[in-house]
Amino acid sequence: MIVAAVPLSAQDLRVCTDQKGRCGYADLQGNVVVPCKYETAFPFRNGVGKVGKGDKFGLVNAVGKEILPLKYEEVVEWGNGLYRIRSGNDYGLVSRAGDVKLQTKYSMIGRLNCYGKAYVADGGSEKKGVVSGAKVGIVDADGRLLIAPQYTSVSEFSSANGRPVKNANSSLSMRDTLKTAGEYLSCFDGKKNVVVDGQGNAVTPLTDKAVYLLPTYSMCGFTIQDGSNVTSGYWDMEAKKQLLISNKVKKLQAHICTPFTGQVAKIDNTTSRTSYFIDKKGKALTDECTKVKYKDEYWIGYDKTKKPVLLHESGKILLANSEFQDLRFPEKMGTDIMIPAKKSGKWGVVNGLGQTLVPFEYDDMKSPSAGWICAVKGGKCGVIDTSGKVIVPFQYSDIAESPVANSQNLWVRAADSLYYNFDVSCQQTVGDGMRVVTAFEDGMAWVVPARQQIQDNSILNGLKLKYNIRAASLVPVSFGVLVDTKGNQKTRIPTPQALRSALYDAIRKNGDNLTYLQEKRFLLDVTRATRVYSLTGEIAQEEWDY
Repeated sequence: MIVAAVPLSAQDLRVCTDQKGRCGYADLQGNVVVPCKYETAFPFRNGVGKVGKGDKFGLVNAVGKEILPLKYEEVVEWGNGLYRIRSGNDYGLVSRAGDVKLQTKYSMIGRLNCYGKAYVADGGSEKKGVVSGAKVGIVDADGRLLIAPQYTSVSEFSSANGRPVKNANSSLSMRDTLKTAGEYLSCFDGKKNVVVDGQGNAVTPLTDKAVYLLPTYSMCGFTIQDGSNVTSGYWDMEAKKQLLISNKVKKLQAHICTPFTGQVAKIDNTTSRTSYFIDKKGKALTDECTKVKYKDEYWIGYDKTKKPVLLHESGKILLANSEFQDLRFPEKMGTDIMIPAKKSGKWGVVNGLGQTLVPFEYDDMKSPSAGWICAVKGGKCGVIDTSGKVIVPFQYSDIAESPVANSQNLWVRAADSLYYNFDVSCQQTVGDGMRVVTAFEDGMAWVVPARQQIQDNSILNGLKLKYNIRAASLVPVSFGVLVDTKGNQKTRIPTPQALRSALYDAIRKNGDNLTYLQEKRFLLDVTRATRVYSLTGEIAQEEWDY
């Protein structure tokens, strides 16, 4: 009989020791595969094992070959099949095959983020694991330098205002990581600033005393301060030329540029506390406005007569100098848009040409959401569609908005200040009142019932620790259950809203239902690392993990 050879898997190897306490690796049958000649050995991972002698470590493969010599004080998994190694105070990167990807000459290599990028530093001084005064760069998941360590800082841009995050890495530790994909990064070399893209290519000049904004739509705003002079403008990344907006002495305040949205940018005049809009050629599109706000491609501002101005990010001005007293943000409707507008003290809906879609007969009106509009009439809240048809009658104190298009279930607040599930199809409320509600998604909503009671046990405390729910007063509204559109309660044990998706998946996988025991086991597993029990106490049977 012929027996086929079964290839040895590195994952089948186990650490073994000889009579002298030296370490190696053996297969499942106890046959020594990697000789016992090391002082320490760690379990095989991803086809390699970490071994050591004294304070030096290296890597071996499944046949005992030393693919990384034992000469490094640190060998740790870094990500994407690479290991971070340290020789003295210098760090580098190697592959599982032992190929050097980054030479051991860097003072710090940070954590790899989910986008495959990490900080790398050269030089500087280290104290308690923190490196200061180093040159900083970026390395990718393959160990390739995207930005060589040549800058005093490499900063991500703030999503709030598009400016570089201040002091983002004046000092760095191994725990520090990029928070974003780093599509663009602000690099400072002393007082000089340049913006590079995600591959390390400069997209702006290296300019003295400049601060660049996040590039958007091929335009990169900047401010240059030289003594009392402040210059602001944009760098056109396609034309590779400067668009100057203002150059005034500091006491007069320069106009402040903000990132482009589409083909327009908002310019803030700090002296008059007003704003105006320009196109990519610097042409002013509007007069100066106050209370400027932006949402979903549209800007709304108010001119000097307090009339609203609606501007699309393409540069098209809608309803300027119109008869309307106020506007809300619009929603697209096919090739046109629907805009809540106020005229003669009442609200209605108009299209992009100012033509009436819904009569002006409402006390107040919110922006359209998924084709429906929450409005107020006679002091009561209701919902209408784009033609003015009543979807929810005007008899409630509040309507919880839903992001789901044409949702058949909306939460309405009644006279008792509780929210009830309003079924649009049958035009009535369903189920009990809720203190806190979220919109229905995939047929379920996370809610806090009015009469909810929470049992104080280790599962509850474990959830509080895991989701950082600290204040005792927040517990009643921080924990809730799932209900379906028919008012049926799908879970019994109150949980934080963060668990909604995981619980929903568990319910669906189990045939649209979970038994109490299954739900409890789910939460016992979720809180496994955060449950705490007294050494002198007794664990109640209710909290056992079977």
